[in-house]
Amino acid sequence: MAGIINALPFPSIGAQGENFSLLGSAGFTPGAAEHTVLKVYGGVPYLAFVDVAQGYRPTVMYYHRRKKRWVSLGPPGFFRVPVNCTSLCLDHHGVPYVAFKERMLNSRVFVMRYLGGGWQQVGGPVFCGEEINYVTIFVEAGTPYVAFTEGRSYHGRVMKYEDNSGWVQVGRNFSRKFAGYVSLFVDRGIPYVAYTEGEDVPRCTLGKLAVIRYEPTAAGGEGDWVPVGEQDLFGIAFYTSLYVEQGVPYVAYGNGNELCKITVAKCVYDPARGQERWIPVGRPGFSEGNVVYPKLVFDQGVPYVAFRDDMNGYGATVMKYERDCWVYVGEPGFSAGEVNYVSLQVEKGKVFVAYADGSRRDRATVMAT
Repeated sequence: MAGIINALPFPSIGAQGENFSLLGSAGFTPGAAEHTVLKVYGGVPYLAFVDVAQGYRPTVMYYHRRKKRWVSLGPPGFFRVPVNCTSLCLDHHGVPYVAFKERMLNSRVFVMRYLGGGWQQVGGPVFCGEEINYVTIFVEAGTPYVAFTEGRSYHGRVMKYEDNSGWVQVGRNFSRKFAGYVSLFVDRGIPYVAYTEGEDVPRCTLGKLAVIRYEPTAAGGEGDWVPVGEQDLFGIAFYTSLYVEQGVPYVAYGNGNELCKITVAKCVYDPARGQERWIPVGRPGFSEGNVVYPKLVFDQGVPYVAFRDDMNGYGATVMKYERDCWVYVGEPGFSAGEVNYVSLQVEKGKVFVAYADGSRRDRATVMAT
């Protein structure tokens, strides 16, 4: 298939004029930012993060194009207690939803949305347990879904909010072993989850990659989580980022079989086998070095990835897939210094990247083409 045979042996520089520049000031948050998550709606970027200056409470900011600076959406640190693992999603009307867990008790997940000029809690706590990790949110057609690992078992769970019932679990827990690096995507009402899996906590953070989806029964009763296609391509993975484009699942991950260089794969129907299977998009392990925080998004049918690039000063790097190979968008490692919590969005060809900026004492920086 094109993209496997014709992939270039090394990544190349993309089109001219795709250099990155600051969107607002570098390090624009009052203090350090953790778990930065970027989304864009109608050309307006939004950033959610754990706001260290506000006692580790959540803050959401957006870029005011007329004022040319970042401003807070509602009060900074709008939740009552310190939090961790912020996750942001915008619905089809541009309404921001934020999910996070309590930082100190580490036992409850909450979802809030911004409506009527203020932040409102969506139902009660999504989940109360002994320990929670890897919180992520996705909103489709006004319905929020949240995925996370629960308790000491690290088994994965997906919940969705229903107006009449509140938060309800989607099927059973989706992993029987310890799950890590959970990524969630919902396509036409069907939740998909990518995660790494191992026999214990250390092994699940660099574990076997799995991609599953929820399949309801024909009668509309309780369904089950099933593997997406044959997954013989997958081995050990580090981080995951899942995207479903026009009904086709894609996943980006640090490929443990390729020294944790980035790989992107998609699930296709194989007529010879009569079933779905995963194939690489371009060359497996196409980055120069190992990656952290890989993020995969699509724009106008084109896949883009961003990651912390350990081969290029631990800076931010963005690549896209065109003409059967992965090419750089701008220069590799274009950030001023080391980055963490890399987040990526692309809208109508304009690329936005957010991160905790090591050159600015881990305050948030956003750059765009």
